[in-house]
Amino acid sequence: MFAASAQAEEVSVSVVGRGVNHNNAVLDGLQQAVAQVSGITIDVQSLSGLEEDSVDIRKDGEETGYSKLSQATQSAIASRINGYISSYNVLSSQKNEDGLYEAEMTVTIERYTSPGAQNNRYGLAVVGITSGGGKCFGGGLSAATVNDEATKALVSAFTATRKFSVLDRDEQLAYDLEKALIAGEDTAAHEQVKLGSVKGTDYIVTGKVKSVNIWQNVQNIALTGEKIYTRGAQATIEYKVLIFATRQVKVSSSVSVALSGQELSGKSCSDALALLMKKAADKISNDCIENIYPAMVINVKGENIYLNMGGESVKNGQIYEVNEAGETMYDPYTGESLGAEETTIAKIEVFDVKPKFSIAKVVEGKTEDIKVGQICRKSAAIVRKEQKKPAAPAKQEDYSLPLN
Repeated sequence: MFAASAQAEEVSVSVVGRGVNHNNAVLDGLQQAVAQVSGITIDVQSLSGLEEDSVDIRKDGEETGYSKLSQATQSAIASRINGYISSYNVLSSQKNEDGLYEAEMTVTIERYTSPGAQNNRYGLAVVGITSGGGKCFGGGLSAATVNDEATKALVSAFTATRKFSVLDRDEQLAYDLEKALIAGEDTAAHEQVKLGSVKGTDYIVTGKVKSVNIWQNVQNIALTGEKIYTRGAQATIEYKVLIFATRQVKVSSSVSVALSGQELSGKSCSDALALLMKKAADKISNDCIENIYPAMVINVKGENIYLNMGGESVKNGQIYEVNEAGETMYDPYTGESLGAEETTIAKIEVFDVKPKFSIAKVVEGKTEDIKVGQICRKSAAIVRKEQKKPAAPAKQEDYSLPLN
């Protein structure tokens, strides 16, 4: 195996094909090779034209058994599988005592490799987010505006967790245009293997924005004639996480979030909506991670405790409860695992957040009791230095930006 380009690699496999004649034995070998490399089984009839379309390579005037396929045939195969047969070599072919032919072959298939780090993350798509619209500073927010902002915020939040391969479902037109270009007759076959690389989702996140209200009140001070403006915002989102293959509901819940007047200071309607949806999406993604991928201790070095959570999903000052797993419990009716009993053995405080992990210190309990693999769950407690006093009502000059 060797790299053919930055996004493609050639894979050579050895197979033994069998058939009622030499040609069928070769086709059977090619079919086996495709299945080995791509994991896809294709009908032998899909390869029925390969023998006639191949060009035998000769050396010193003699046939070598090595055959190169034409561009047209390579393209036809590439449109159906994640890779195409670039060449094959029949090492030997013979008729056995049972009357069947046997062809020993080596087959070379070029396979597309997606750019970026390869991973085994589950695929996740955010689809079908709906709402009835909302209100902002006395005006209305359209359902389409709320839907788009909620979807965008959820995609961003789940991407930031680095626990899922988040799949795009909103740019279908752009994808279709590029797909048509790659599938064209002028495009090289090794480019067309990209068409077999679309990843399907494992989880679907869907839901409904039940309410969005961004408001502003004005208080007149009779003695001075001064006007005091106060603002606030609230949103509630119901959501579900479905397992695509079975339609099983993995998580079903709702979140309610609010913004203070200080957070809304100087914000237009669009800015306020984006901030509100981001806060809700961050809570939803964190809740889902707690359910599907709870934080785990990955290293203990001296007084430092390392967790496999980082980026925007973790904040400095966050307290985690470190849990020791006990006996696994099962539902007596369904036999389904209900998870292991957990006993909190320590509490740790995050003090250094990295893009992919974070570092914490023990604030309650003993460091020596903490082991790699233990589950950590967020505590409602936040250290005092992270707490902020409620903002005082703001005056009109604090809100100099337009409302919409």
